[in-house]
Amino acid sequence: MFAEPAERHVYVSVKVTPEEYYEKIAFATTKSGLWVVPEVGDMVEIYEIGRESYVARTPHNPPQEFDMPPLSEGDFCLKFNAETELMFSEQSDGSINLDVRADGNITLSATGETLDVVSAGDVNLTAASDSRVHVDGGDVVIGDEANAVGVAKADHTHPYVGGGDNSGSRTSGPPNEAGTTTLVE
Repeated sequence: MFAEPAERHVYVSVKVTPEEYYEKIAFATTKSGLWVVPEVGDMVEIYEIGRESYVARTPHNPPQEFDMPPLSEGDFCLKFNAETELMFSEQSDGSINLDVRADGNITLSATGETLDVVSAGDVNLTAASDSRVHVDGGDVVIGDEANAVGVAKADHTHPYVGGGDNSGSRTSGPPNEAGTTTLVE
């Protein structure tokens, strides 16, 4: 099993009988733009497309050691191990929920200017109690543009009123007020 990114193909080599071995057969998927690289030992279907031209598709494997998620009609799930899955589930109103879980990191990247997270309902961000939520490169703002309230801004200056030579402006640093846990870097 190997991928050829330059060719946009995945290939498999398959032993079909004790004497017969097909080498470098294209592995087809159900949709253009979908690539699957089977694992060694996966059972695949082999189709003869023409004279000595073959294609492999649809891995068939026994169920894994981890549990199958609850699925309903129209649901689609890619499950890689007990803790990692991508699940699309159709709701009673016809909408589709997307659930992404991983036992490793999840990265969302945008090469454009904006990565939007938009919800018609609540947006929850939960981290372990000893974890930090880090914002690099700008203001943290709560509210719409017209009524936004800045809650943190890194490395900004503000007026400071003190006595004698202590007047002027200062650059923000770690908060020093009791009860403040926000760290502005």
